[in-house]
Amino acid sequence: MNSYDFISWTAILAVYVANKVVEEARSMFDRMPEKNLIAWNTMMFGYLQNGKILEDKSQNNSRNLTFFLDDALMFFCDLVRSEVSPDHFSYNCAITACGLSGAMGQVAAVHCQALKFGFESDVGVGNALISAYGKCGSLLEAERSFKSLNTPDMISWNALLTAYSQNGQGNEALVLFDEMRRSGVELNNVTFVSVLSACCYTGEIKKGQFYFEIMENIYDIHPTREHYACIVDLLGRAGLLCEAEAIIKKMPIDPDLTVWGHCSSL
Repeated sequence: MNSYDFISWTAILAVYVANKVVEEARSMFDRMPEKNLIAWNTMMFGYLQNGKILEDKSQNNSRNLTFFLDDALMFFCDLVRSEVSPDHFSYNCAITACGLSGAMGQVAAVHCQALKFGFESDVGVGNALISAYGKCGSLLEAERSFKSLNTPDMISWNALLTAYSQNGQGNEALVLFDEMRRSGVELNNVTFVSVLSACCYTGEIKKGQFYFEIMENIYDIHPTREHYACIVDLLGRAGLLCEAEAIIKKMPIDPDLTVWGHCSSL
């Protein structure tokens, strides 16, 4: 295959994946006379992104979710057995797919491969490990992965913060959040969703209200429905229904069922 043909094949493959038509991309991939790492990674990314879309939309279609994630992992396994060597992006995709599947054993297996070939210290791979172990409930491994990074970035901190919050470790999440602020780490909307959720677990009403206030006033992060749902949940759990209702009425965006659901007794 000459360079022009090779570039054309991979470009078309990328277009299919970008438009979320992975079956057409798969057909194109199978017909490619030669496959390089870009083609393998593009297919893994395509299946992974479709799986993440289903998870983010909370669709009750576990069969399709499992299908996309299993195919992402299948491509990784085939890549490992091929003559093409995986790179950091390959491991990132594989680990993320394992985490979304909640497959702790698979996360550990791919982690061992990443260690063997020296990819664990890569920040992208490390971030994927933190998130995947967090989704599997293994906070100790998530912490180890975080500490293995030479220079953790905002995504690293948020991944560990989310892991604590999602696993009901509110106090640990609040301690980490304070450390983030002291360290000068950039905070974003994901950071505040996690810390507000942590306040719900711990019942830290004052802290939750304070964080919700500084999010916009100091960090210039405009609350989304998810942030409003968290603060309403916090106030509702504490029986502060009037305060929760006042928050909802002041929302600059229409509250959805998620927001009202946290204060259904109003």
